[in-house]
Amino acid sequence: MRAILKYYVLAILAATAALANAQEPADSLQAAVREKADAFFFDGVSKRLAGNHAEAFQLYLHTIDICPKHVGANYDISSYYHLMGEDSLAMRSLQTAAEADPNNYWVRQALVQLYVSEDKTDNAIRELEGLAKAYPNNSQLLFMLEELYLKKEDYAKTIETLDRIELLEGKNKDISTEKFRIYSLMKDEQKAFAEMRELAEEYPNDLRYQVLIGDFYLDEGKFDEAMKVYSQIQQTDPYNINLLMSLAKYYEQTNQQQLYIDNLTKIVTNEALPDDTRLKLMQGIAAQNLFGQVNDTTKVTGLFDKIMELPQETTDMGELYARYLVSSDMSKQKIKPVLYKILDIDPEADIARNQLLLYAIEEDNDEDVMRLCKTAVDYASKNPMYYYYLSVCHLRHSDYQEAIDANRKGLQCLEDDSNIDMIVNMYTIMGDCHHRLGNNQMAFECYDSCLLYRPDDALVLNNYAYYLALENRQLDKAEKMAAKAIQLTKDKPNINYVDTYAWVLFMLSRYEEAKKYIDQGIEMTGGKPSKNDATLLEHAGDIYFKCGDRSQAVKFWQQAKTLGSSSKLLEKKIKKRKYIE
Repeated sequence: MRAILKYYVLAILAATAALANAQEPADSLQAAVREKADAFFFDGVSKRLAGNHAEAFQLYLHTIDICPKHVGANYDISSYYHLMGEDSLAMRSLQTAAEADPNNYWVRQALVQLYVSEDKTDNAIRELEGLAKAYPNNSQLLFMLEELYLKKEDYAKTIETLDRIELLEGKNKDISTEKFRIYSLMKDEQKAFAEMRELAEEYPNDLRYQVLIGDFYLDEGKFDEAMKVYSQIQQTDPYNINLLMSLAKYYEQTNQQQLYIDNLTKIVTNEALPDDTRLKLMQGIAAQNLFGQVNDTTKVTGLFDKIMELPQETTDMGELYARYLVSSDMSKQKIKPVLYKILDIDPEADIARNQLLLYAIEEDNDEDVMRLCKTAVDYASKNPMYYYYLSVCHLRHSDYQEAIDANRKGLQCLEDDSNIDMIVNMYTIMGDCHHRLGNNQMAFECYDSCLLYRPDDALVLNNYAYYLALENRQLDKAEKMAAKAIQLTKDKPNINYVDTYAWVLFMLSRYEEAKKYIDQGIEMTGGKPSKNDATLLEHAGDIYFKCGDRSQAVKFWQQAKTLGSSSKLLEKKIKKRKYIE
C-alpha cells in the first residue's frame, strides 16, 4: 500500500507539464477566464517546486475557484489532500480532472492508485480497463489489472489478462507459472498441466517445473502420481533442493516419518542450500516442534547438530539452535557446546558469552569465567562486566596486581556514573587488593572513592574501618564507620562487622565495650565456630586479656589455633599467656 501511494505522488510530480495544456474544450470557457486560471495555476506550480507548499495550495484553490474543472489544478491539489489525510477530497479532485480530460493517462493512473489505496477495487478495475483499452500496448497497466482481478478472485478475467500480456511480451516462465497457479486455483487440472508441461518441455534443465507438476498431484491427494513424477526427477538430480522439500512434504503427508526425517536431513545439510533458506526452514521446524502437536526434540536436535557441522558464515543458525534448546528446557551441558560454537564463529558474540558466563558463575567455575572474560578483553570489549569478573577471579587466586589492573581498565569503559554498583564493586576489590599488597594509602583512597558513590555501603565501611584499625590510624573515623556498618545491618547482623567494631573499640582502649560486642560475635557462631571464625576468637582472647580474664583469653587463643589461625603472634600469646602487640 505504501509503495502505491509513493508512486502516486511521484507520478503527480512528473506529469505537471503534460497537464498544463490538457484543458476543457475551448467553447466551455471564455479564453480570458481560462488564461487567468492558467496564470494562477503556473504560479502555484512555481511555488510548489520552490517548496512553498502552503502558497501553492492556496493558488491551486484559487485556480479551481475560477475554473472548477481545471485539470492541472485538480490533479496537483489532490496530492496535497492526500498528504493531509483527506483522501475523499483527493479522490474527488482526481475524478473531476478525469471527467474533464478522459484521455489523460497521468490523471487516470493516479486515480487508479488512489482507488487501490482506499480498497475501492471495483472502481480501480473500471478505470484500469478504460486505460488498458486506450493504451493497449502498455503491459504495466495489464499487470496491475491482473493483480486486481486476482484479488477479486475473478480467475477467468485474470487468465484473459495474462493471455494479453503474453501477446505483448511473449511467453515466459513468470507468466506461465502464474497461469499454472491460477488454473490450479480454478481446479482446471488439464490447463494447469498444459502450462507446466510446456514450461518443462521448453526448459528441460530447470527441474522446478517438473517438481511443480508433482506438487500439484500431491495437493490433490494423488500420492501415486506425485511419487511417479518425483521418482523421475530423482533419476536426474537426486539432491535437487526443490525435489527434496517436496519429498519431505510427501513423506509427512503419507505418515512415513523416518523418510520424512531423512529428507529433511538431506535438505538442511545440502551445502548448495542458501544459508537464509536453511535458517527459515529450521525456524519452521523448530516452531512446529515447540508449538505443534508432535514434540520430538531428539529429531530436531539431530538436524541442528548436523547443520552445525557445516561451515557457518554467521551465528544465526547457532543462535536459533540455542534458543530452541532453552525453550525445550534442555540442560546446560547440551546448550553450552552450541554457545561455544557461536563464539568460535564470532568471538565478539556477547549474547552467547554472557549466557556462558552466567553458567560459569552458577557453577563457581573460575577457569571458565577467566577464559570467557579474558577472550572478551583481548578483543578490546568495552563492557566493564568482563573486566570486573576477571578481577574477581584474580582476587580469588591471590593475583592482586592483575585484579587491580583489570578493574582499572574496566573503570575506563564506564563512560558515566550510571552503573554505581559496578563502580563501587570495582573500587572495593581494588581497595582490598592494595591492602593485601601493603599499599595501604592506595587502599584507603579506593575506599574513599567507594563511599563517594555509596556512603551507606556496609561492606566498604567495615573493611575500611578494619584496615584503619590494623594500621592504628584515624581510629575515631574507623569507629564511626564500623558503627555505621553495624547500624545498617541491624536487621540482619553480620558476624564480621561485629568483630570489626569490637576490634576498633579495642584499639581505642575501650575494652569493656569491645568485650560486649565480641561476646555478641561469639554468640553468633552458635557454639560451633568454623575456620572463618579464627580471627574472631583471637580478637576475643586479646579483649578478654585486657579486661583482666587471662584464663578465658588463653582458651580463646587456643581455639583460634585449633581452627588454623595464620596469626604469627598467636603461638607466643599462648606460650606466654599474655597479649602481645
